[in-house]
Amino acid sequence: MKQKKINRLIHAGKTLYEKDAYGRFLLSKFALNKTEEDPIDLKKTDSSSFEDKEIEKPRFQKKSALLSVKDFLYDNWIIALISGVIFLVIGGYISVYREQGVQGEKIMTIEKNIDTINKQYNDNQNNWNDLDKRFEVFRAEVSKEIEFIKKKLKL
Repeated sequence: MKQKKINRLIHAGKTLYEKDAYGRFLLSKFALNKTEEDPIDLKKTDSSSFEDKEIEKPRFQKKSALLSVKDFLYDNWIIALISGVIFLVIGGYISVYREQGVQGEKIMTIEKNIDTINKQYNDNQNNWNDLDKRFEVFRAEVSKEIEFIKKKLKL
C-alpha cells in the first residue's frame, strides 16, 4: 500500500512493537502483588533493566492472496490496466485466429465435397453418354431387325 505522508507536527504514530511494549508497561504499573525490581545502579553505564527483559515480538499473520492482489492493484493500477488491455488483445487475437482456423477447416471440407460431387457428376455424365450410345446402337439394330421381319412377312 502507498504510505500516507504524516504531518510530524501533529501526530507521530507508534509501531506494533512500541504499542505492545507500552501496553505491557501499563499492565506492570497497575498490577497488584508485584514486587519491584532492583533499582538500577546508576554507576554502571552498561546495564539496564530494560535490556534484561526480553521483548516478545508479536506474531504476524501472512497476508491473504486476495489482499495481496488487491494491494498490488491499488498500488500499481496503471500497470494492471495496461496488462489487462494486453491480455484482452492477445485473448481476442487467439480467439479470432482459432475461429479463422475453424472456418478454414469448414471451407476445406466444403471444397472437398464439391470436388467429390463434380467427380461423381462427370462419372455419371460419362456413363449416361455410354448408355446413350449403346441405346442408339440397340435401336438401330432393332429397327433393322423389324424391317427385316416386315420384309419377310410381306413375301
